[in-house]
Amino acid sequence: MSELDPTRIQAAAERVLDRLSESSRRLEGAGVIKQMLLELLDASGAAAGCLVLRTVKPGEGEGGGEGEVGFDLIEIEATTVDLNGALSLWLHDVFGGDEVEMRQLAPLARLGQLEAPLLLGYEPLMPAIDNLAALPVVVDGECAALFVLVNRGGGFDMTLVDALEPFFKVCRVATAQLLASRRERGLEAQCERGERRLRDFVDGSGQIALLGDEAGRLRWVSAGLVDRFQISAEEVVGRLEVELLPASLAGRARAIDDEVRETDAPVHVLEPALGPDKEIHWWRGVKFPIEGEDGARWYGGVVTDVSEEVRTSEVLREREGELAETQELGRIGRWTWTVQGDRLDWDAHFERLCGAGPAEGQGLEGLLAMLHPEDVERTRQALQVFVREGTGRLQLEHRLLVDGEIRELALTVRVRREGELGPVVQALAQDVSERRRLERSQREFGAKAHKFESLSVLVGGMAGELDELLSSALGNVGIALDELDPEGLAAICLLDLEAAADRTGQIVRQLLAFSRRGRFEAERLDLSSLIAGFAEPIHAVVPGEIGVRLSLHPELPPVEGDPAQLRHLVLELVSNGAEAIGEAGGELSLTTGVDDFEAADLEGLAPETSLDPGRYVWLRVRDSGAGIDAGARPRIFEPFFSTKLTGRGLGLAAALEIARAHSGGIMIEEPKESGAIFRVLLPALLSAESGESWSMP
Repeated sequence: MSELDPTRIQAAAERVLDRLSESSRRLEGAGVIKQMLLELLDASGAAAGCLVLRTVKPGEGEGGGEGEVGFDLIEIEATTVDLNGALSLWLHDVFGGDEVEMRQLAPLARLGQLEAPLLLGYEPLMPAIDNLAALPVVVDGECAALFVLVNRGGGFDMTLVDALEPFFKVCRVATAQLLASRRERGLEAQCERGERRLRDFVDGSGQIALLGDEAGRLRWVSAGLVDRFQISAEEVVGRLEVELLPASLAGRARAIDDEVRETDAPVHVLEPALGPDKEIHWWRGVKFPIEGEDGARWYGGVVTDVSEEVRTSEVLREREGELAETQELGRIGRWTWTVQGDRLDWDAHFERLCGAGPAEGQGLEGLLAMLHPEDVERTRQALQVFVREGTGRLQLEHRLLVDGEIRELALTVRVRREGELGPVVQALAQDVSERRRLERSQREFGAKAHKFESLSVLVGGMAGELDELLSSALGNVGIALDELDPEGLAAICLLDLEAAADRTGQIVRQLLAFSRRGRFEAERLDLSSLIAGFAEPIHAVVPGEIGVRLSLHPELPPVEGDPAQLRHLVLELVSNGAEAIGEAGGELSLTTGVDDFEAADLEGLAPETSLDPGRYVWLRVRDSGAGIDAGARPRIFEPFFSTKLTGRGLGLAAALEIARAHSGGIMIEEPKESGAIFRVLLPALLSAESGESWSMP
């Protein structure tokens, strides 16, 4: 085996060093690796060789750890000995493939852990080569690369390896630089990918963002800024930020930039400014320091148009103010009871309602202590049952004792379940003292009015009878006077009797007018408007536990009637329905409409009432009471007949007589559910222009 010439090895090392000093960081592109490998082949006398970098795949097992060792083929070179390229192809297959070839070659199985040169002669598993030398390049105590040489005449030995040491010193420097260059490029690529992802994220979010350098020139702007202000990035990048702003904002922008530089900390802003649409917008943003190129102090900025949010906040504040005003005017307060921990809180409006100070952590008993003694237990039980079982809303009323005055509160209560916090009871309390006093007064007034109206019907009936008797008596007096001597005592007495009868007749006629059984003032009127116009008296005669629902046809044909008597009719039917419902509560509905009635449709009219087929305006009064017993139905309209213990038996009789006086009638209808239905029919007037009946809308 021939010895190597030290002079040739030193010269080769110097040539590689010269090339290395002249190259840039990208050694592969500068040809340094190629020259280094060719010089090594020339100095060693090998036929072919390659340079591979050692790689380690990340461990995939639990807990991490070093993964599988592999090689990255950098360069393959050959001398003229390898004319057909067979050696180069073998090196490429072994070190440049997917490492399958190397794992199948037992002599090369531990190249990844090689720390000292590996010298091989002929191996049956590698028939393509005669001999091989794997020379590790150790950097920082670890094998970083391998120079693999094959087919040297006379083979390889350690003397040869030691002789190549001056050259390998240069190889270690070049390899270390190559690895550093690769790591740097990897970091640069990683940074570029991260920067690209960040910019894609910002652009995708639509945020208005920018980067500026220490001089205030824009170095990058987001797609959101480009889209919002309808400009291209090329128009703004490189220009001063303040040049792009209106004069009114340039000064403020400089002040913010100065604050960022002085504090070296983010500066948050929320300010109005002119937008691209020439309208004032509210902007929320932040400017912050950031390291730029070569460590320069740059700044970043992100801004969002929050005009809608600001406007919504303003509207919300207005609504909160309106709510507070509404609570004050409506005398409405609010309290909250957290059942777990028995903690009660209320607002200032409730403080004024109950005449107390702040809740200050009071429990439910603190609230109950303010109630009227008769309402305490009922309120406590209602709340406890509602907390335990309730859903929806609870309507509750109770009284407070405030400075010796009784105040009545109507509560709307709901319970909210809040996980670990448990049930939370929220209540709106309204002072309804005045309303309840007014309702009681209205009911008392309505009851008195109803009695008065019933009395007037009775008086009217009696007056009618008296009128007939007086008419007969006066007739007989006139006949008697014709038969007597005008100068006689009997005639004089009869004249006095006639005068007294005339005076009595005047009183009777006054009673008839008072009871509205006599002549009435007829006029054209709209039944729906009539009922709507005295809805308040209707509510006044109905107890608070009964709901009244009006469903009035908006375009009825007119009827002819006395408004006062028709109101009396409606009140009689409403009072009858309210008495049928009783204290249990329910619903009373009044509905108006117009229909064409055939003879068969009029069979349900009250006794002794007959109407011709035709078009009638109708009022239907329905109550949710117990209904009318079949045995009582034939007599329901008889005077002084009543199915109620306290009834007078005059209401329905009076209502029927008023309907008859208006050429109408009343019928009883069979309800689908419980209760009773009375329908009043009044003839619809014809259209004055066409002479035809009004059509139903």
